[in-house]
Parts: sequence; structure tokens; C-alpha cells
Amino acid sequence: MSLYSSWYYYSSLQREVEFQLNTNFTLIKDRFSFCRVEGLTNLLKYVKALQEPDLAIFLRLQDQDQNNITRHLLAHILDPPSSNPYPLSPVILQERLLSLSLIQGLCLMHPTSRFPFLLFSLYHLLSYHFTSY
Repeated sequence: MSLYSSWYYYSSLQREVEFQLNTNFTLIKDRFSFCRVEGLTNLLKYVKALQEPDLAIFLRLQDQDQNNITRHLLAHILDPPSSNPYPLSPVILQERLLSLSLIQGLCLMHPTSRFPFLLFSLYHLLSYHFTSY
């Protein structure tokens, strides 16, 4: 295998992983709950089915903010923005459970994904503590 063909093979694998992530991120950002559940379910199936060449690319892509699943889940499911121009349907329990199971698996696979979730948890813990007094 020449250098060009190995680069092309690796590049095509990376494009495929990015395509899968971005397709599901688009569904997760949707304003309708059934679309968000579909995106979360597809993402969970995809992450469970990752094998070695795709898994290494996937883990490397998790270091980038635009491809980090934890950041997307925190921003759109677990802590949706209140200043959205389009009203979101309420986040249902199934979305929260799928998001937490995805984050649980990602924190085991990719330890750097723990930091956004820890910051999110600490922020909510402190805000609850200070608003209760």
C-alpha cells in the first residue's frame, strides 16, 4: 500500500466518522423531541458498534470541540439554552437517560470528555447551593 493510498483510506474513514457525528448532532439540535431521541439512539448505536480503525479516529475527533459528543449533549439536551429563537419541545426523560448513558460510556472511552461534564455538574451543584439560601 502506497503512502497516498493509506492516506486516502484514513481520510475516508475520518470523513465517515465526522459525517456520522454531524448527522446525529443535527438531529440532537432539533426542536422536536422525537428527532432528538432518534439522534441520540443513532449515536448510541454508532458508538457501541465502533471497531478499531474507526475507534481511534473517533477518539481523536473527541478532542475537538465541534466533534465532542459530551459538549453537544450538555448544550442541547441536559442544559438547553433558554434564549432559543424557536421554542423547543420539552426535554423528555428518555432523552435525558440516553444522554447520560452516552456520557457514561464516553467518559470511560475518552477521559478528556469528563471535564465538560464535571464543570457542568459543579456549576449546577453550586447554583443550587447558593439559590437555596
